[in-house]
Amino acid sequence: MTILLDKNVITNVARGDVATAEALKRILASGEHVYIAHAAYNELVRDSPIHLRMSYEMLLKDLHITTPPAGASSIKDRGDFHADNIIHVPARGKPGQIREYGRRDSTTPGDAFVAAEAKALNARLWTLDENLAKRAQNLGVTNLGGVSGIKSRNNPESIAQARKLMGLKPLSMLQNSSVKPSKGGSSPPAGGTTKATSSKGGSASPPSSGATTTSKGGGASGAKTKITTAEVGPPIEPVQEHGPSASGDAKFQAATLMFDGVNFVLQKINDRIQRQRFEAEWSRLAPEVRRRLDADPQLGAIVLISYWKDQGDVNSAIDTVAVFQNIQVGYGLTPDDARRDAYSQSSRWTGGFTNVGDQFWLKPKAPPDIKRLKLPFDCTIAGLATFVPGKEKLVRVKFSGKAGFDDKMHSREVLSVPAGMTPRFFYLWPPDKIRYFQERWITLEVDWEMSNDADVRYGDVDPFSSGVPVVKLDSWYNPYNATAAMVWPADNSTANLFQTAGKTQDNLALLSNQMIGPLRWVRPEFIRILKAPYDSSP
Repeated sequence: MTILLDKNVITNVARGDVATAEALKRILASGEHVYIAHAAYNELVRDSPIHLRMSYEMLLKDLHITTPPAGASSIKDRGDFHADNIIHVPARGKPGQIREYGRRDSTTPGDAFVAAEAKALNARLWTLDENLAKRAQNLGVTNLGGVSGIKSRNNPESIAQARKLMGLKPLSMLQNSSVKPSKGGSSPPAGGTTKATSSKGGSASPPSSGATTTSKGGGASGAKTKITTAEVGPPIEPVQEHGPSASGDAKFQAATLMFDGVNFVLQKINDRIQRQRFEAEWSRLAPEVRRRLDADPQLGAIVLISYWKDQGDVNSAIDTVAVFQNIQVGYGLTPDDARRDAYSQSSRWTGGFTNVGDQFWLKPKAPPDIKRLKLPFDCTIAGLATFVPGKEKLVRVKFSGKAGFDDKMHSREVLSVPAGMTPRFFYLWPPDKIRYFQERWITLEVDWEMSNDADVRYGDVDPFSSGVPVVKLDSWYNPYNATAAMVWPADNSTANLFQTAGKTQDNLALLSNQMIGPLRWVRPEFIRILKAPYDSSP
């Protein structure tokens, strides 16, 4: 028999539940086929907090738990389950439908994808979600027996603890990965323990979204605009970088961090008492910042310093005192990633004052692994591909607000691929809408379609997945027929290759918090599909 795991089984072990760990060890030793659902795997490895993603991937690898192999279940069987779920009308007091997509993200596969895979595999489903278990069983899924007494826990997740419970060798970089919540609420939460509800705006990164403007290309007369209240965020100055250079010696980072941080901030403070308040707060936070950066060399930290400054008398030449308020620290693989983490934490804004922000970026000691970066716009992977030989070219694209994405003149950029290298990249499902901040929140519809121009002759391609989703690049004032696929490097070598070409041009920094740095664009006729649909199976 086959057993299919839901995400909460693994996270419950990371939360220290001995019963879950012992049950999992028993079924792994039983000789039965034990897999993790594709949707559950993606939640752990792609959507978990940054400091846990690679750790979960390593945990599953060491436990020899993979997703079901390609072809183990048929698309028809999964589709039949989804159809039955959608048309299911529960009788009074009976289980209802299973949620098809996530509550917060309408594009993220939900519990129905886990149940559908279990049904198609004829596998026993192990989930700690009692509601899902009842609804799945009602639709013909067999639940794993003998584990009904195990309950889901809400403790902080610790990969070191999970490895210990499962009898695995500890990894030194993970021994302190669990961050205890601070008492009293005065300290900002450690970055990464809360999933960022990312502010999808420009450099101002306002803490909330008020107005909405809907705009779609296709003619100036076709634009629909509905504006309510515009919300402007606190002004933030450009990031100041601190830490070792690429060729520098990382052992001096801790001392340099404190020295540069304090000196940088004191330029804003013109009062002895405020300076002492800042120094006391930074002295309290610095050890935790140092610990987090030492534990994960790929992690950087952005430090946001907030002040209250009375607006004062506009006719007076005397400047008012900047009163130090607090320090927010966010962690991430890039400044944008860390800034999202910082903004996901609670901030204290008060009317009648102007927030004068300082920020500086403490660079990672090691380059990031591309697998740890979250896809922009909450996109999902459509397939794995490479270039058609001799067509290793990217499309140069710019984003211009209401005009959307547009290809530039002389838009093709040829890549110099090293000898012996095969670039591998994911092509993505584009978002239906994106949101950015330009004096007010604006929602822009993304115009995309399916293209059948990619080369499908050499890959593992399902006949129903041979098309490539492409974005229409030409705006209403530049009406041509150019399209390109949004692509993301599948490995570090390809990520480095893409860095030799220009990234998506965003002169107004409207997408600065979307982590679009590694994103590139490829015309569909230059794409050779290797695997579609894509899953984590080899």
